Amino acid sequence: MLTGKLATESAQEHTALQAALKAQDISMSLYTDGLDNYLNVTVAQIAALTAQIAEVQVQTRRLQAAVALIGAAGGGWSKADLPTEAQTVPFSPLRLRTAQSDVHEPQ
Repeated sequence: MLTGKLATESAQEHTALQAALKAQDISMSLYTDGLDNYLNVTVAQIAALTAQIAEVQVQTRRLQAAVALIGAAGGGWSKADLPTEAQTVPFSPLRLRTAQSDVHEPQ
């Protein structure tokens, strides 16, 4: 089933993100201790951001597949069932994530 494969892929992307965030933290620690240059910090940040984007893309495909499955089964919902703007979580695209920060766990 597609949603099962996407769940596995989501878990793999989450593991990759955790590793990239850890590498970012290590790189920053080396830089702040004077043992490395900032270029390596920047490369680690790019890798972490790329991993984060990949994880979100898989989660998006997983949710789209679930919605398509519900629709194909004859289900659906109305606009009245959707949450209001006050009920949603605010989006902050520029928040820096680290390995110690709260990272969304795949479901």
